[in-house]
Amino acid sequence: MSRIASIKDSLFELQKVCLSQNIAFVTFCLPNQKDIYTFIQHKSHPQKIDSLSQINTQQGFILAPFYENPKFPIFLLEPDCIIQGLEVDKEKINELRAAARSNDEFISSDIVYESSKDEFLHQVEAIKKEIQTGSLDKAVLSRVHLVSRNDDLEVPEIFNELCTNYPRAFKYILNIPGAGNWIGATPEPLLEVHDNVIETVSLAGTQKLNGVPIEKVKWQTKELDEQKFVTAFIESHLSDFGITGYLKNGPFSQQAANLVHLKSTFSFDRNSLKEKFGEFLSALHPTPSVCGLPKNEAYNFIKQLEKHEREYYTGFLGPLNIVGSSSLFVNLRCMRVLPNQFALFVGAGITSGSTPENEWEETELKMQTLLSVLNKLNTKNG
Repeated sequence: MSRIASIKDSLFELQKVCLSQNIAFVTFCLPNQKDIYTFIQHKSHPQKIDSLSQINTQQGFILAPFYENPKFPIFLLEPDCIIQGLEVDKEKINELRAAARSNDEFISSDIVYESSKDEFLHQVEAIKKEIQTGSLDKAVLSRVHLVSRNDDLEVPEIFNELCTNYPRAFKYILNIPGAGNWIGATPEPLLEVHDNVIETVSLAGTQKLNGVPIEKVKWQTKELDEQKFVTAFIESHLSDFGITGYLKNGPFSQQAANLVHLKSTFSFDRNSLKEKFGEFLSALHPTPSVCGLPKNEAYNFIKQLEKHEREYYTGFLGPLNIVGSSSLFVNLRCMRVLPNQFALFVGAGITSGSTPENEWEETELKMQTLLSVLNKLNTKNG
């Protein structure tokens, strides 16, 4: 067996042991980087945090739901062990294999509701009617697509394939008792801190690239409006926190696999937030790119309209205050691993200019990030 294969199998074995023992762990790779990190917490349970406003100096890997919700807690994984790379000491694997299995299972049902196409189209129309009343400017509608699991497919293989296929995304596989086993490759940063500079983004508006050079992509009014909503939302919160000297860049087109999005970036000095980092994060999340505007009205409307729980889809996750840096990403292009299925979560932003059939097609395109990988691996292992 080659050294490359044995190293890869070493990390695979670690991940499989953590999953079988229901041990809290995350393996992740940051966008445009090759380094892979694994955080493991097996000597204690990840901390449940009541509110994002409490987060200022905590360190670890954070997983937050779509909205602060006792049913789906905010978890902070505080690692007992950090592994960089693909090679893992066999003693560590054996130690984890001998660890007591966590009995803190996922708190939600393993039955996830899957909307039909007709139901989704009607929901788009319902949102458009609500927008016409003037109570909403935009709402993001999500749905779930269920895919059967091939018994021969090892779940850690999916993460490896995502790393190969989507270098620009934040790739991860995690298991947190009480939150479940999730995998994703998200293109959307929420907030990053490096060298005492905070950067956040407005990412809204999606279309298929279709082989067109990215500098020649044309945007319609609907996508431009989506981008304006999110940008205005961020600028409003920057003003609320007294942050005026920020740098803004965009909007510009950014590729994400076979799709292209409209993006603007904002950066400012970390010290301008003082001790209000957690409060700013709470104000920012969920942004209109995953919820809508006005935020509370959009949240309440889609909560009534959607028949599934979003759980940690459209929440956020990432390393927090590790060596002075944080990299937090919106949990998009993700799926929850169920006993016999994968639950793929996707969504689309609905505005007054939305066409229901086009919104369905947008969710189909977004789904391909994970579905293409599953299909490839199922064929390989079939």
